Amino acid sequence: MNTVQDQSPVTSLAVWALILGIASLVFCCLPVAIPAIICGHLARSRIEQTPEAASGRGMAMAGLIMGYASVVAFILACILGIITALTIPAVIKLWDDVPRNECRDNPVQ
Repeated sequence: MNTVQDQSPVTSLAVWALILGIASLVFCCLPVAIPAIICGHLARSRIEQTPEAASGRGMAMAGLIMGYASVVAFILACILGIITALTIPAVIKLWDDVPRNECRDNPVQ
């Protein structure tokens, strides 16, 4: 028995959400993550409004997850960069205050 299932076409927004989500993770790029999130939300709302005319809920959700993960990774990288930038001068000052060798403190008599 061959049964042909009538499946609705995949929404192009869901495909774009998936593509942009993957690109945002691969290239760690915030300007790509934001359109992935927008396309994912638009695709999910269109699919919910007309489930018989559009599909691609999984692709839209994957694009959303990857887009949000990229945004979180970007924020964490910025926080880590700021913390590093603030602590580098203190570390350099500590290294300058440490004696370089014992000869300077204890001259030979």
